Amino acid sequence: INHIFLKGTALLLSNVFEDIAERMIGDIDFIIQHKDEEKIKRVLEKNKYYSLYSDNLFNFFKPKHLPRLLHKNKIIGIEIHTELLPPLFRFVFSSKELVYNFKEEPKKNETPSKSFLFYHCIYGLQIDDQAFFTNHHSHRNTYDIYKLDCKNSLTIKNGTKDIYVRHFFLTIAKFNIFDLQIPSSTVSLYYDKCLRGLITLYYMLIINSLY
Repeated sequence: INHIFLKGTALLLSNVFEDIAERMIGDIDFIIQHKDEEKIKRVLEKNKYYSLYSDNLFNFFKPKHLPRLLHKNKIIGIEIHTELLPPLFRFVFSSKELVYNFKEEPKKNETPSKSFLFYHCIYGLQIDDQAFFTNHHSHRNTYDIYKLDCKNSLTIKNGTKDIYVRHFFLTIAKFNIFDLQIPSSTVSLYYDKCLRGLITLYYMLIINSLY
């Protein structure tokens, strides 16, 4: 089954860290194509993986990953993704970004590019963990970005213009970890706050309309 590792597992397999003990992981995350969803469920069930939760058949939107799978003789769980972000934010970073990586012959340790891991790491914190709305930061994510060499990743897509990337670096600017200049004029900060407010309002309206 074609698959691509994500998050901490992908960082470890990409040799981002000098020592694997630098990065603890709670799950093995990887993404598959939608067409392989039932097939991988059968394979893992056959290998005695089970879930504490069943699929919610009444979800209005398809979740980004299947219920977390566990094994009674293994200490780590498995999360099978079919998408990268929650439904309302898939326009920001779609799983289609990885489609070109699915080859006819599956590789053993397929991982995305470091620039892709860079953006996925930031979007995961800013959107999944809602740091964009709460202004909190994560030491783990900050260290991941540091080891991914943010300057080289940012030059690829000029990411400092991305509001989520800007917010990530502005939130941790006080720690002086990165030698990176993010423009933060009064106008740009006002613009960012207004845009954050509009995105938050949009998110709340959509959520309320579903219930």
